[in-house]
Amino acid sequence: MTGSGDNSLFIAKYTSCSVDAVDLCFDVLTWDSSPLAGRTYDVVLDSGLLHCLGPPARPAYLAALQRVLKPGGTLYVLALSDKETSPGGPSRVSREDLEGLLSPAAGWELQYVKPHFWELHPTFWGGKGRAYLAAAQRPAAAAPAAPAGQ
Repeated sequence: MTGSGDNSLFIAKYTSCSVDAVDLCFDVLTWDSSPLAGRTYDVVLDSGLLHCLGPPARPAYLAALQRVLKPGGTLYVLALSDKETSPGGPSRVSREDLEGLLSPAAGWELQYVKPHFWELHPTFWGGKGRAYLAAAQRPAAAAPAAPAGQ
């Protein structure tokens, strides 16, 4: 997931990686019917989508991302932290939320959850918002998790 696309543009320009960038042009919860169906990736970046989803949709969204990751692939998530107390903006995500969503019970190998920041337009919250940066791997030998409710 690209957010504003900065990460995708940077990676495409300064590495030898190929990049597929996705913003909200389709429903990521129905990835299998998306233009990128059938592709798998070594790395997936979520730059600001997880915290925009309501808590009930988050497990199904992460299960969809797990299905597009190759075994041993890594997911990086940058999500607005519940420690951000400025008014307005999208919903927040706690460290505990991320640890639960990216747990072994959910089919992930959590690497870390670190306090981080969200760089914003200078007129919004002084240009920075408190965030979490999380990394989790799809286990190399396990099948991807099924979406919640299936």
